[in-house]
Amino acid sequence: MIRAQGMSRVAAIAVAFGVCGAAGLSGCGGGGGAASSPHQQVVTDASQLLASVRFPPGSRRSSSQPAGGAGLVPNPTTGVSGVGGSQLQKPPTGSTATVVSGWWVANGSIDRVAAWLQRHSPAAVVSTAGGASRSSTATGPKGRGHTVTTSEAVDYVLAPAGHLALREILVTLVRGKHGTAIAYVQAESAWTKQLSPGAQTAAKECLTGKGIKVLADFPAVPSSLTNGQPRELGGELLISVAGSKGAFIGFYTSPDGAQKNRPRLEANAKTLGGAVHIVGSEAVMYTDPPAAATASRIESCLK
Repeated sequence: MIRAQGMSRVAAIAVAFGVCGAAGLSGCGGGGGAASSPHQQVVTDASQLLASVRFPPGSRRSSSQPAGGAGLVPNPTTGVSGVGGSQLQKPPTGSTATVVSGWWVANGSIDRVAAWLQRHSPAAVVSTAGGASRSSTATGPKGRGHTVTTSEAVDYVLAPAGHLALREILVTLVRGKHGTAIAYVQAESAWTKQLSPGAQTAAKECLTGKGIKVLADFPAVPSSLTNGQPRELGGELLISVAGSKGAFIGFYTSPDGAQKNRPRLEANAKTLGGAVHIVGSEAVMYTDPPAAATASRIESCLK
């Protein structure tokens, strides 16, 4: 058991992993647990995005399309909504993508619900946009009229995570009955082979949020330290694992890069009596075989 603390502990574990760059994985490869398929990942992510949308108190989700909501359903060919002309972004070419949708009857007028949605964005939103369609109605002998909002849209764009390069939520609204608004929510997620920028940062934040201590955050290893090993590694995290000397997480540029380094990772893990799990483009090298619940908690932060 290594009992060193702080950076001395980092150095001790790095030595234990062998001559593998600055932290342990740049010259070592991975193996182990099977990752969920790209389709499973985008379905899970889109479902979580859909569930993250918050409506005003008193709103309710509807299991079917409420009366008056037909115009919100996008054209199956163009993807454009019949009300307001709103549409989701097109997924990257060659990606695995899906859209999950649902209906709500929101408590409040269209304008108030749209304003609420813009003030209560889901976590990880990087931009929020809104748009409205309005009509004018003339009334009275002098033709006096007023403007009525007929539809609104609120579009959330969320930060990429791992291989999930496109993550978006589009909420479209039309007037409902008795002071309500009918809302149609579409959540889109797209998986690409290449790892998204910021994957290491996103994983670090997720791990920290789950109470897993990140001891060190290493950037890409300089070529002078890789001992001629492949350059697929983009960075590493060293984490503290209860009852263990710790674990390294390597962030490769693609699943192929992680698989290419599998033999080296497995050889180094074997000398430690540990285990290596590959999750997409990430490789986790445990110094001791982890409990299933512990591995699940850690690897849920990898996409």
